[in-house]
Amino acid sequence: MKKLFTILMIAITSLSFAKENTTIKKTYSINNITEFDFETANIPVKVITTNGENIILTTISDEKLEIKENKDGSELKVEVSPALPFYKHIFNISFSFDNTTIVLEIPRKYNKKLNIKTKNATINASNLNVTFEGETKNGEINITNITGNVELETTNGELIVDNVKGMVNLETTNGSINVTNADSIYKLKSKNGEINARGNELLKDGSIKTTNGNIKLKINHLRGNNEISSTNGKVSLLTNKGEFTISKFYKNEVEDTNKDIVIKTTNDDVSVDYNKVN
Repeated sequence: MKKLFTILMIAITSLSFAKENTTIKKTYSINNITEFDFETANIPVKVITTNGENIILTTISDEKLEIKENKDGSELKVEVSPALPFYKHIFNISFSFDNTTIVLEIPRKYNKKLNIKTKNATINASNLNVTFEGETKNGEINITNITGNVELETTNGELIVDNVKGMVNLETTNGSINVTNADSIYKLKSKNGEINARGNELLKDGSIKTTNGNIKLKINHLRGNNEISSTNGKVSLLTNKGEFTISKFYKNEVEDTNKDIVIKTTNDDVSVDYNKVN
């Protein structure tokens, strides 16, 4: 029995090392699709644009992958996960996705909702005309050139957003937030991370908050009923003249009572400056 077990283990080990990359390509029509949901784990996801007519999913891996698809009305859900051979269960052998890539190609003409979810991996997306939602744990999300609203959430990872023509709503724990060239900011929230943001406007009822981090902002317009705050960090704001008028000043807090805007910190300084007019 012991000899048989040894032979079996040698055979399994040989299978584990004799692996080759396999490419899988799936095509999905966007006709009558208003929401596309994609989910995986432990595998980085790259989302790019295409001039084609269909959504194309490409996986390259030396592990065997399983792709599940479900269409519910106008919502299409696709999930990529490892296909478990029998010996993975018996001997608790783990997967390695170091040689695995996932690429999603989204047609330029698709302008509906796109949701990407993973964990222990990054999400990168660029040049899309969609309402984009991204979520990961233990990984960063990097978004560039999006026409549409963007909502991102991560734990133990950084959020990087550049050039969004839409509303931005971001939240992270144990990570920083970096936003450049955003049309409209609604909420930026971090725990244990700094926030750096440049945008055209902070929407009405919008807020920018962090704990244990500095906040550095360049925002042209503040629409009112806003809170910008940090615990254990400096807060600095550069805005257009007339967008924020200091009517109340405390040790670590300034207010514009006319527009109901509060800028504050607990253990550092607050500074407000104004853009130069040429």
